[in-house]
Amino acid sequence: MTIVLFNMIWEMSTLGLLNIATYLECEGYSAQHVYLTKHEPESKEEINAILSFLNKKQPSLIGFSLMTFNFERTKRITLAIRERFPGIPIVWGGIHPTFNPEESIKYADYVCIGEGEQAMVELLRAFEDNASVEKIPNIWCRQNDHVFKNDVRPLIQNLDDYPFPTINWKSTFCLDNGQIVPLTHNLYRENVMYTGTMYDIMVSRGCPYSCSYCCNSLFRSIYRNKGKYVRYRSVDSVMLELNYVKREFPYVNMINIQDDGFAAASEDYLKEFSIKYREQIGYPLRLRIIPTQITENKIKYLAEANTLVGVMGIQSSDRINKEIFNRKVSSKTLIDTAKLLKKYGIVGQYDLIVRNPYETEADMVDICNILSQIPKPYQLACFPLAFFPNTVLREKAIKDDTIEINESDGYITPYGNYPVKYPYLYKLQIICPYTPGFIIRFFLRNRHSKFFHSILAVYYSLIYKTIDKLRELIMHNTMFVAVTKKIIFLPQKLIRLLKK
Repeated sequence: MTIVLFNMIWEMSTLGLLNIATYLECEGYSAQHVYLTKHEPESKEEINAILSFLNKKQPSLIGFSLMTFNFERTKRITLAIRERFPGIPIVWGGIHPTFNPEESIKYADYVCIGEGEQAMVELLRAFEDNASVEKIPNIWCRQNDHVFKNDVRPLIQNLDDYPFPTINWKSTFCLDNGQIVPLTHNLYRENVMYTGTMYDIMVSRGCPYSCSYCCNSLFRSIYRNKGKYVRYRSVDSVMLELNYVKREFPYVNMINIQDDGFAAASEDYLKEFSIKYREQIGYPLRLRIIPTQITENKIKYLAEANTLVGVMGIQSSDRINKEIFNRKVSSKTLIDTAKLLKKYGIVGQYDLIVRNPYETEADMVDICNILSQIPKPYQLACFPLAFFPNTVLREKAIKDDTIEINESDGYITPYGNYPVKYPYLYKLQIICPYTPGFIIRFFLRNRHSKFFHSILAVYYSLIYKTIDKLRELIMHNTMFVAVTKKIIFLPQKLIRLLKK
């Protein structure tokens, strides 16, 4: 059987659908993997290119992997395919169909919910054997006017049973200049961050948190009593993939561990990883930190593995994190973890959720105080709050009846569209990474003065914007990032040497 899988994510990466394509190939199926890397709607020429490609391949099944932001595009392409090839079944999978299967099954014949490797193989085998598809776990099936809604299967516990994702250059394609063309290394580098110098990898699945705005809260609900949720590949399996990367992608010089909870692994696991990683790979690392799961030994092992950047979510004030986001982590724990990162020479990137209609002025002040205490310099990544479909947060907002739900959240823009309620405090948050804490606190004390509003506006426009442009220049080249880190931590390194 030939299967065509369309990846609707606008940036190529090793995540999601590539795992499915690799697994299907290992099971003997011909998976044609097509990246439709676009933000804007497809033109008529591009739709025709997609239809021509399908006419040439004559697949037995067409699949789409999508997020909420890709829903409208996926719907339009699905309807065009349905009109041209009414007999070819279509399956949707990914985050959005898992969040919103009721909406997705209106357009697809099948919806794959949750982790899809085994479900997709069972679906294909049922097609081959002309067997029933009505009871396949993880699969919703629409037949005539009836939808069969199947529960998910137990979570696979040994992730090493799955192959690590690899690009088969002979069966991978992308949309380029109005045509579906074979993927090359040059096209790949045009469509990934940092021109392909940073490689994304997943070492584990699941997250220790269950934040109300996040997909993990839904996944935990779906997979309740279906096995251990947070699972790790063996270190040897990870090294196999990274050695493949060194051979296949000679331009890679940095590794980005995408897992939500990689650093939540045990000390023994991270120690083994650190030893084998620096012996076999050695590239600078970017990874995510769960502050409630951190010890000093873990940070030490990560530093020894050449961790360059540690990403950690602050998200909001203590009140919002506890009462609204279901994040059971205090600001003290966040600040203490940030100090550990600085101690071991790891650059901190801290995520913040902004434009939150639940926030009060007091919450904004609290966030500024937290940010002012984090060792500088650091990176701050701001994401507008979105009430994604069927999340715990969205259901709470509807129940509260005090928040106007924006139906375009996630559909029209990747995140929310709520206005900034306190522009002065918002600007203070933004400048925190490069501004001494005492200056932030000085501006906080004078936040009701129009004069200091003007002073902050000048500071923001002239000083912060200049520094941020320099940061953007550095962040677009992983080598610049590594050199900058050495400069930033040089004084600290010299002090340690003098103490010895």
